Amino acid sequence: MMTKLEKITNTCKYFEKLKREEKRLGKIPGVNEYLDKNSDIDEYIEKSASIKEDLEKISGVNEYLDKITSVGEYLEKIKIIQNELNKNNDFKIFGYRGEQKEYPQQGTPNLFRDDTHKDYLEYEYYEQNILDEVISNKLAFHKSYLETAIEAQHGGFPSRLLDFSFNALIALFFAVTPHYKDSVDKNDQDDGIVIIYGIDKMKNSSSKTFQQEYENIIENNYICPYKDYEHVFVDYVELNARIKAQQGGFILFKGDHFIPVPAWRHRKLIISADSKKSIRDELKNLFRLTNAYVYPEMENQVLRLTDKSKLLYNKNDDSFQIFKNDLDSECNFYINEIRNKIRKNVKVEELLKTLTYVERKMLRLLKDIECENTICLKLLGIRKNEKQSKIEYEEGEINSEEYKKIKSELNEIIAILNKFSKVVNGDLTRYIGRSNVKDKISFFDEDFGEWRKNLNA
Repeated sequence: MMTKLEKITNTCKYFEKLKREEKRLGKIPGVNEYLDKNSDIDEYIEKSASIKEDLEKISGVNEYLDKITSVGEYLEKIKIIQNELNKNNDFKIFGYRGEQKEYPQQGTPNLFRDDTHKDYLEYEYYEQNILDEVISNKLAFHKSYLETAIEAQHGGFPSRLLDFSFNALIALFFAVTPHYKDSVDKNDQDDGIVIIYGIDKMKNSSSKTFQQEYENIIENNYICPYKDYEHVFVDYVELNARIKAQQGGFILFKGDHFIPVPAWRHRKLIISADSKKSIRDELKNLFRLTNAYVYPEMENQVLRLTDKSKLLYNKNDDSFQIFKNDLDSECNFYINEIRNKIRKNVKVEELLKTLTYVERKMLRLLKDIECENTICLKLLGIRKNEKQSKIEYEEGEINSEEYKKIKSELNEIIAILNKFSKVVNGDLTRYIGRSNVKDKISFFDEDFGEWRKNLNA
């Protein structure tokens, strides 16, 4: 027998669904007439809405209601998130990654996880040496380092590649099912997650240009001040049966330190721990998704591959242009986040929490880029000297195209952040003007220098 709380939460979810479907329901003959005739329904709706509103004020209730408890609910939320991600973007395709728990650092390649990353930083050519060992021991039979890395990753070797699937149900399967060597209910006490990535372009792992780019990264020959912020979505060639079954792709993290995929490009769903077993049963009974039989190959390979091929590009990246476009998108994402909070008239403390988070994130980004620029200039100078070409970086003397280019790019980044700062400060000024806030809330200084973190009377 259902408890009163279970009945209420089910009612809340039911009304949410009715609200989304009201236009379609209203077109069914007799629905509106029935509702108009029954006055008891008005009273029921009023009470239910009041109960829902009161419940949502209790800490943790919204989070509970947002958790996924069935495959059907999951697929509904996926559609909503796709539409949400495309409000300010033009993503052509989506990727999905399932994780067994809400780890502190989600969506992270195993190379950048704790002890592994320590080894990677300590030992020169760490990745290249691992792949050479894999090839020497005949654990993979590919000519390129990239394809070897893809194969080795599935064997558990450290990698800067992060797996995802183009199939949302495969990701859900991984969120509720542990590795096949573990007990099937090993992590049933923990909520799982599915991360949804918006993808506007991809590279192909069989591209010679991209293979060379990956080789440059693991041989420490890739010099770029924005590499920590570069995330490249890559389509698999079907190298083995597992990759084929999982309908997989991966994200290449180009840098030496972990920077997560930016917030404007992804969303997260939480899978209820209490529902993991029932979701596994649904996936098995409805879709034959089990450890033994992961997922049947898609019947229409031609349509799938031709659609994805439209997003592939094999030219060398203009790293700065990509970074600049991503920074623009991230700024717009946070502008909308801040405006939504202002529109909802949230408490000043909550607004300040968001502003402080964004300030610190952007200042860290600027600090990272300035640091990487300095390193790149030194490396370029060393390379030029090797070719017996003089390059000096003394103040007032600029005789290098690379130096001019990097300094110009840094100025463009600062200009984007200044524009971002002015827009947010304009919104805050209007917010203060029409609200009862007595204190002045400021974002960044105009020159994007020291930020004011305190409220001034």
